[in-house]
Order: sequence, then C-alpha cells, then structure tokens
Amino acid sequence: KVGKEEVQTVLPDQPEVVISNAPEHDLSKDGGATWADYPDNDNTIGWDPKHVRFYKVKGKWTLVAANDMGLCFNDDPLNGSTWHYVNRNHSYAILHGGLSVDNVALTLTSNQDPGTFELTRTARDTFLATNRNGADGLRAAVSNAGKAYWYRHYWASFMHAHAASTANTKKASIDIANDWYTPPFKGSTKPGEDAIYVSGWDKLIKLTYVAASNTITRTDLPKNFKVDAGDVTFGVGVAQSDPNRIYVTTKNGHFYTSKDAGQTWTETSYTGTKPVKQWADWSNAAGLYIEVADSLPDLVFWGGGSGAAACLVSRDGGKTFASTVTGLPSGGEVRNVSIAPDGKMAFSSNFQVWLASDNK
Repeated sequence: KVGKEEVQTVLPDQPEVVISNAPEHDLSKDGGATWADYPDNDNTIGWDPKHVRFYKVKGKWTLVAANDMGLCFNDDPLNGSTWHYVNRNHSYAILHGGLSVDNVALTLTSNQDPGTFELTRTARDTFLATNRNGADGLRAAVSNAGKAYWYRHYWASFMHAHAASTANTKKASIDIANDWYTPPFKGSTKPGEDAIYVSGWDKLIKLTYVAASNTITRTDLPKNFKVDAGDVTFGVGVAQSDPNRIYVTTKNGHFYTSKDAGQTWTETSYTGTKPVKQWADWSNAAGLYIEVADSLPDLVFWGGGSGAAACLVSRDGGKTFASTVTGLPSGGEVRNVSIAPDGKMAFSSNFQVWLASDNK
C-alpha cells in the first residue's frame, strides 16, 4: 500500500521508483514508504496532469506527461532539469470544447487554464492560434451567424467577443451568481441575434449582447423546470434551421421541446432508460448533451454517460427516442457528439473518436 490515491506509473527499470496519481503526481524512490514533490514539478508537470507514461525511445525509457501546461517529455525521469516541452503554442491536454463556422472561417477551442483561442487557417491542416482570453475558457458557442462567439470564463463569467474577421475588438462579460463550473450553453441561430441559451438553473437563461452599450443582458425564460420536473436544467440544444426550436433536458432525465423560443414547452413521451450525467469535471458534472442536425430540426440526439442510453435519437422532434448505441465497449462513455449537416454523427469516448455506422 503506497499511501496515495493510486499508482500512476512505475519506472520500468527501477520498480521501487513510483509516481502517484495524486494531483501533483508525487514521487517515491523507495516503493511508497516516503514521498516528495516530483523534481521541478510546478514548471513541468503542473498541478493537474492527466496522463503520465513511460515509452522506450532509442533504447532508453522516456517519461511523457500530458497536462494543463501542454505535452512534455523527460529524457532522465529522476532529473527535473531534463524536461522538454513538445508544444508551447496551442495543444493542451484539457480541451473542453471547440466549434467552427465555415462561411466566416471562424474556428475556436476552449481550454482549461490556457483560455479560449481563435484559430486562423494558415495552410492545409495548419492553424495559427490567438489567445483571446487567458485562464479558463471552459465552453464556447457561436452566435449572430458566426460573427460573434461566447465562452465560459473561469468561475462566474460569461464572455462575449466578436470574431476577428469583423474587425470589432469590443468585448463584454456578465457574472451569474450561484452558477456551476461548466454549464452547457448554445448560441441562438436566429439571424442577426447575438445571444446564447444557458442551462444549469431552475429556468433556462438567455444572455443577449447589446451592441450599442457593449453590455450583456440576462433574461430568465418563463418555465420553472425545478418546480415542474423536480430538478434543474442540465443540457440545451438549438436547431440551426429553426431558431425557435429549443430542446432542454433536466438533471433527473426530463426532456422538453419548445417551438416558440422557450415560451412554452412539451415533454417527451419517451419512458425508457434515460441518459446519465457526463463525467465529473473537477468538482462538478459537465451536464448532458443535446445536438440537433443542422437541416433537420426534428432529428435530435440526447445523451451522456455509458450504456444503451448514452446516445438516444429522436426523429420526431423529441416526442419519442430510441437507443443508437451498439458496439460500445463496456464502461465506454459517450461525451461529445458531433452531427454532420446530413445528420450523420461521430462522438468521442474515453480518449477515442468513434464514427457511427448508420448512426449506431
């Protein structure tokens, strides 16, 4: 028993050298009897490494770590001065979300700690990443036909920024009290409307950018889901081809459709196995996902977690659902679903990308 959360890895040719899975990956040279900070820990591995593994490179063992600060490797694992960074510019271990809008050449990624980046294509498969805001950029959404975007910044702030292509450098932010770490939100698809719908509270929240004053206003839509369904909103989806079509799920598995931009709602008649919340994100859950096919507002995917209900599909606008999961390994979690314009889907699960054959 090593006295740490669990063993992360062991030096292959010196099995008494152990690296723990504690937040800062402490080091023991005597099989777990005593522990110390890993050499040069703060400047290399950082506080929250996700993967630490040994690989044999040219006949010697090399330690590779993926963490908040990027991917780095160490030629001599017991010598802190031999750490090297592989990626200083943009590739980070914790990627919370990304999006792109082809017609305005807008591509974004959101990263914990490094922040939100706007990418400019410089060559085939090559992008220049410009940091638009440091610290945590936890989710992102586009609005106003891709001319603007929103991102979740650190704890209580939602940020609005114009795309670089608009030559407008104004930014605005709004704090929401009593919020949680990564509430799902989606941009309004109404032409000319610069707004997002944010889940995570008793009511669905709409944040709207006011250009004249460079400010953000908040509107709580009428329905109180906590009163009617017994729990808070936990996911939201907006149809690209029908801006008035909004979907919401609650934490306890109620699913609703609105055809009038959130003024009235109809609950699904589906009574089968419901999705469960997605993986824990630091101290809070990351919610449930809802994705709508661009040109087919009735084709909606709802899910989270693992098992048969990890990805449900409705072809009638949320009235009924059916499972789409076959062939997913035991314990595999469906996390982020991506829908092509024709309704085909792909998703990420346990650090792999899956392509869905016939949407199953």
